[in-house]
Amino acid sequence: MGLLKFVLVGVAMLVVVAQGQDQSGDNRHFLHTPYGTVVGTKVPLHIHDRRPPSTFYSFKGIQYATAERWQEPTLKELEGPEIQAITSGSLCAQWSPSGHTTVGSEACLYLNVYTPTVPFVGRAGGQGVGTSHSASQLPVMVFFHPGGYMYGSGDMAGPLRLMRSRKVVLVTVNYRLGVFGYLSTGDSEIPGNFGGLDQIASLQWVKKYIGLFGGNADRVTIFGNSAGAASVHLLMLSPPAFGLFHGAIIQSGNGLCDWAVESNPAEYAEALGTKLECTGSSNDLAKCLKDKSVQELIQTQQEMLKLWAFPIRTAPVVDGVWRGDDGFLPGKPEDLMTAGAFAQVPILTGVVQNEGLMGYTEIHLSVGNEQFTSAEYFENELVPTILTVMMDNNEETEVVTKAVRGQYFQDINVENETKLAISALADLIGDLTVYSCHRNFLEKLVASNTTAYSYLFTHKTPKSPSVVSKSIDMLRRTAGVHPPLFDYGVSHSDELLYLFEPFENTLHKMDAEDLRVAEKMVNVWTSFASSWNPSNGLGQSNRAAPWRPIREGTIDFYTIPENRTQGFREGESIFWLRTVPYMQELGANISELELFKTLFWIFLGLFALFLLITLILAIVLWRKRSLKFISVQSSSKSMIP
Repeated sequence: MGLLKFVLVGVAMLVVVAQGQDQSGDNRHFLHTPYGTVVGTKVPLHIHDRRPPSTFYSFKGIQYATAERWQEPTLKELEGPEIQAITSGSLCAQWSPSGHTTVGSEACLYLNVYTPTVPFVGRAGGQGVGTSHSASQLPVMVFFHPGGYMYGSGDMAGPLRLMRSRKVVLVTVNYRLGVFGYLSTGDSEIPGNFGGLDQIASLQWVKKYIGLFGGNADRVTIFGNSAGAASVHLLMLSPPAFGLFHGAIIQSGNGLCDWAVESNPAEYAEALGTKLECTGSSNDLAKCLKDKSVQELIQTQQEMLKLWAFPIRTAPVVDGVWRGDDGFLPGKPEDLMTAGAFAQVPILTGVVQNEGLMGYTEIHLSVGNEQFTSAEYFENELVPTILTVMMDNNEETEVVTKAVRGQYFQDINVENETKLAISALADLIGDLTVYSCHRNFLEKLVASNTTAYSYLFTHKTPKSPSVVSKSIDMLRRTAGVHPPLFDYGVSHSDELLYLFEPFENTLHKMDAEDLRVAEKMVNVWTSFASSWNPSNGLGQSNRAAPWRPIREGTIDFYTIPENRTQGFREGESIFWLRTVPYMQELGANISELELFKTLFWIFLGLFALFLLITLILAIVLWRKRSLKFISVQSSSKSMIP
């Protein structure tokens, strides 16, 4: 699954107070390269730091590509004489839930580079230039942000935690979103996947230039959460991306999730066009939509959402049919994974303990407490709507709804047992959108003998920060509910708070325990980027409970921060992976049988009606003939003398 309202779409520039002087007398840093001088910022590391302050280098708002609307990106060369990299580039055009308006621009293909150290490069070149590598160059981590392919930016992921480790170079990326990044007419008119192609362009830029910033282009790990995680997985399936990265971290989502790939893009494009009075052939539709403003397109995209951020229709598509070998996604992710047609790189992948908590809070707030606590609305409208908008194959919803009621809400009265209903609904959303597809992903990795590590992030205390803290506070006030899930639930995307500082432009307050967990998370992530083995980041704790790659028959999760292995929601995942498809097939067969029965009885009725009409006609004809015969006989008798 991400994707979501928590994403701060009005991302402002990350402001840091810098110390230190250089040749210009301020905090600017001049990186001289053969392509021009890159002007960045030298930033101190002293926030929450128990060690003496140090510094890192920030290069923000570097344009990596250019692109016209619904055209493939063109790599932007790093060229001067001076490249300004002090402030953020523009957001990609998107809807701002907080401002209820459109923000950003179509000219948005920028990235940020954060590095603990930069090589000395003279104006005429020298060590670290281009793709030449030295032993001192650091592994590179490229982050693709979450937001349901509709919201967010690279700026939401602050660099302080990862820079404090001094182990990696961090790159965060903007890519086109929503209708601008993923609209497709299902053919070559608007082929789609522009956001994914932007991501590939950013990796091409990294391969060419990251050596200038102290990074090793031969050790690149791509990572992301939610829709960013699905993007990472789809890059593993995308032939144009092969060789541009060497490891992958996939957090709370992947390309096998129902929401990750749009199966009927032409239908959505036509629906969008109808709302904007653009109809006709694909060519006519494309021409008309290209004339629409950013505001019109984003506003209409937002109006077509039905519940929270769903259905996610502006998503990657299978484009191999109309793009051929240059396609971003040559086939369905399920088929490509089964065939082993993906980049065989080491993988770290996992989930958090309560993935559905975010979805529950947003849905409860959007429908209101009165409707949420109505048993009739909850069972007959809310649950079926969730299934309809969050499932790709949402046929036979009635059959699936009955099975879901039995699986999650058996004997729960939402009006009297609201806390139980809340927990069950959060479980349903988490299982449907993340846990089941994560299980499917792990099974595919095991079958292909891919080296993969699986984690479960479980840390949360009542005082720990959360991306849903504001939503929970609002529910406490307006709905008067306070289930244990509010204090101890680990929401979708909460793990990002322990990797990035600031996150969403906010310095989240953490106590000593939270900070220890954050340090462990950073150690695990950076150790994987350095050695492809996350257990190297656990230190002594790994000896008591070794973290081993997943293997057939033992798909376990390594819990962070507890350092133990365990299964997690296996039965519930199997319900969605095995039982629900069976129920859908059964429902379809029942529907076909019902149709056959209906047609049979219609035919039988028509046949009976035909027989009845035939009988009536026969009787009428017989009576006519009888009357005629009687009449003739009477006439004959009257003629006898």
